[in-house]
Amino acid sequence: MIFVGVLGAPALTFSYIDFSESISSALSLPAGAQAGDFAVYAEWSLSFSGRPSAVTPSGWTQLVNNADVSNLRCCVYRKVLPSGDVSAGSITGMDGDLTDFKIMLLFRPSKPIATTTDSTWTQQATDGNPSAQNIAGNGQAAPLLAVAFAAVAAGGTINPFSWSPAYDALITPANGANTMRATYKIYNTAPADISIDIDDEGGGNFLTGGYSRFT
Repeated sequence: MIFVGVLGAPALTFSYIDFSESISSALSLPAGAQAGDFAVYAEWSLSFSGRPSAVTPSGWTQLVNNADVSNLRCCVYRKVLPSGDVSAGSITGMDGDLTDFKIMLLFRPSKPIATTTDSTWTQQATDGNPSAQNIAGNGQAAPLLAVAFAAVAAGGTINPFSWSPAYDALITPANGANTMRATYKIYNTAPADISIDIDDEGGGNFLTGGYSRFT
């Protein structure tokens, strides 16, 4: 389906392309990345020698920097990829001396992105049960891309990852299958509010979500 703008030109829309994952400081871009794609990247790192320092890759916008649980830091970033990033093929982020988990979601616009406006991301890291959070998309202009990430540091399994109304997909990394999840919802028309939640899966539960909208 092609959406048409008020002047008859095709409207900006988005589609999901792929994801990539890593358990080290470096993370490759998802397969097929192109200049102009929109990427959202989350990571969490754990060190027994002290909380890892946040590392914002060049040109990325930091959306979340959570250090509410001892020795654990969780961060989220986004970027419209330039040709230089695509050529490099990877970025470098945090490096914990015990654990690193990273995941990047890649989305493709139907035409070049002119502006990106981010919500204030909801976030909580706790050794208990994170509170349900709301991504307040209702009334916002489309296109809008809602994304959420969850992680657990104590070897638990994130199940369920509740999202209402239903997400477009639940991303389960192979290396972080029991410790990290990502979800997304593409609103090419009529954005809505989204409720997200996880259970207490052990120590170091992390939940965060937000949106970007575009022209």
